[in-house]
Amino acid sequence: MMNLLLLLISLSEAQTVSPASDVSLSPAPATPTTPITVDAKTESYLLLESNSSLDFDTPGPAKIIVNSRRRMAGAAQRSAKAVLKAYGDGKQIMTIQVPGVAIPGGKINDRMAGFPSKAERVVITVPEGGNVLRLEAPMGGPDFFIQVSNKG
Repeated sequence: MMNLLLLLISLSEAQTVSPASDVSLSPAPATPTTPITVDAKTESYLLLESNSSLDFDTPGPAKIIVNSRRRMAGAAQRSAKAVLKAYGDGKQIMTIQVPGVAIPGGKINDRMAGFPSKAERVVITVPEGGNVLRLEAPMGGPDFFIQVSNKG
């Protein structure tokens, strides 16, 4: 029973992301990152798979920038926006609408490949006493790619 409790604790901590000293909020070691190329520039994104979530330590007050993209199958693919839910300390604070328009010259550099969507950028204000930002992908939806940073 104790081993199960320790496993649950380590699984819940594996997705926690801590703020860096300056601008970017960096991933915990167990959080996979994926390089995505757009306009000949490659950046790393956190992978947020369908039916999963990522937690970020965000002690308030702070302004947090969330850039999100989704995986698209084809270069000319267009579809409805996909929804990401944002929670602040367990309460839903925002729904992020990620565009369903592929970037033809873009590339997702992982084993599943595909094309990144256009990015959606939102600013989230963390109030005094706020602690955790959670981004959640719905079941049956696409994979999302996330970058989170302090506004500075």
